[in-house]
Amino acid sequence: MRWLAHGRCRRRCAVRAGIRDYITRFWPDALNARNQAAPGSTTTVVLGTQRNDTDDSTVRQLSDSVKSVQAWYTTDGGATWHAATAKPSGGNWTIAVHNPASGRVGLRSTVTDTHGDSSTTTVYNAYAMS
Repeated sequence: MRWLAHGRCRRRCAVRAGIRDYITRFWPDALNARNQAAPGSTTTVVLGTQRNDTDDSTVRQLSDSVKSVQAWYTTDGGATWHAATAKPSGGNWTIAVHNPASGRVGLRSTVTDTHGDSSTTTVYNAYAMS
């Protein structure tokens, strides 16, 4: 049994018998070269799930054992999290984020597999406003 050193899981995150935790990679669309969105706009964010210890070729492929993806965003450094509906889209998931007039946006997702195990990925400063 191998214990994972990163991520946060609701249940024990032991890697054994095909039960592994997931990480989420976030790809916000329509950001400028400085990783900024237009103030007050809505940004579509693609969420790619990846099992821990898999290579990059599987990042944009939704595993058949993912049961659900929940997502949230914050505009105040993590003090408040707003739910965002995660919709399946071409092997990934997408959410719509309502950007603030200024500041930064943080992103969080929880992936739950068919065994009931879940893991959460959080990025506090995913992108800023221009």
